[in-house]
Amino acid sequence: MRVVSNTLIRWGGSRAVASLILKIVVVLLLVVGAPLLALWPFGRTHAPSVEVHDEAGVLQVDGTTSALEKLRFREDVTLVVVTLDAGYNSNFNSEVLAYARKNHPEWISASDPNYWADGLVILGVSPSGRWVGCYFGEDVKVDSALQRDIQDAGKKSFGQGRWAPGVEQMAARAADVMGRPIGSDLAVLFVSAVGVIGGLILAGAMIRTCVAARAAFARDGYSTSLRGIARDAGVDPALVHHYFPSRAELFAKAIIESVAGRNADLVERASAIAEMVPQDVGEGIVRSFVTLWDTAGGDSFTAVIRAALDQQGSIESFRDFIASGILRPITARFCPDRPELRAQLIAGQIIGLGMARWVAGLDQVSPLEAESLASLVGPTIQRYLLDELPGTPLVGS
Repeated sequence: MRVVSNTLIRWGGSRAVASLILKIVVVLLLVVGAPLLALWPFGRTHAPSVEVHDEAGVLQVDGTTSALEKLRFREDVTLVVVTLDAGYNSNFNSEVLAYARKNHPEWISASDPNYWADGLVILGVSPSGRWVGCYFGEDVKVDSALQRDIQDAGKKSFGQGRWAPGVEQMAARAADVMGRPIGSDLAVLFVSAVGVIGGLILAGAMIRTCVAARAAFARDGYSTSLRGIARDAGVDPALVHHYFPSRAELFAKAIIESVAGRNADLVERASAIAEMVPQDVGEGIVRSFVTLWDTAGGDSFTAVIRAALDQQGSIESFRDFIASGILRPITARFCPDRPELRAQLIAGQIIGLGMARWVAGLDQVSPLEAESLASLVGPTIQRYLLDELPGTPLVGS
């Protein structure tokens, strides 16, 4: 159990892992999901049952049949190819229907003679009249725009008198579009555009929120309100509260991470520590703090400290963020009394450790491994957390 807890802390805690997974899922849905929804390359495992009726005598029946049997659809279909000698002035749709009723009544729906049978796909061609048509059973039917798309797939070949390739191209296009979650290509483009535009709007709102937060924390200190930041950013307060449920999380994103150049996950790490058993908390705080900034690089911690010291009001905000936003939830759970004082004592200890290790670069402290520092400094943190403070009796004593 302790190994699992330590691993979660190194990763930023269970909330950090869940947050990372959620962000990855959202990005994949926007970047990959829309194209997948558009193309949907899955499920094309169904070999069609093929019939070729070359009444116009322009196909090699065996070769065309063999080529069409290699196609794969997303559903079981009977793929029928019909070539008729229908003149230019003929009604080709009526000609195909009359041919079916006379020669292949099984192509007509048994329940309603006004419809084609379920699972049926008919590709019709008239070389003499230059007619092309496609017809579908109601259960596999595509919209009229895609029907035109299927017909257009073979028109170039048909215009060159290459009837077999044209039929195969129509069939291949039918296999491509049938069974997609979004049938219409126009709808696909619309969904993709909405996803991209929505992502850009959300990204812009997040950037404006972080910019407004940096200005507000520098101006008003750590006590600034999320609602005021939302107003300055020109976004809905609900959006800010959704992505930054607490002031500490927004401070970490807008101030700490913008300077450090990486996701610090401080709030999530604190939440993971708060889930530990009491006797492990002292070492857990030190271990989490050291592994975080060792991974980020000591120059990142140095940059945060220098930014806090250089900007007016930032050092007070940074102090309040560490003591109240990060450590207070831990001390509030474990400490027997005076959680504010204990949080500030712990903050002084770990910030001092960071100064010694990464800013001053003390030669005896800097080379130590995180586990060694946890063993050396953890007991001091543990004493601040749980032991009786001088002049402050334990509750109940």
